[in-house]
Amino acid sequence: MQLSRDANPAGYSVRRVEPGAITINDSVLDTSFFVHADGLHTGWSPRNVDELDPEAMAPALAESPEVILLGSGPRQRFPSPAV
Repeated sequence: MQLSRDANPAGYSVRRVEPGAITINDSVLDTSFFVHADGLHTGWSPRNVDELDPEAMAPALAESPEVILLGSGPRQRFPSPAV
């Protein structure tokens, strides 16, 4: 088996996903957050998909992401069409 070093320039890696929490590097997070190339933002205001609105998306969109991966819990749920 060939092994190679993970060269993640952002420095943030998902290490574990479990019900109600996710581990990013060595931090176990159980609240809303978003990650981008230059940082990890914890304490993001929406606690669930129902609270996600265009205003709540503003901090994440300010980072000009190419892709947004939205975790909605144990069942797939979609935000409102306004989002």
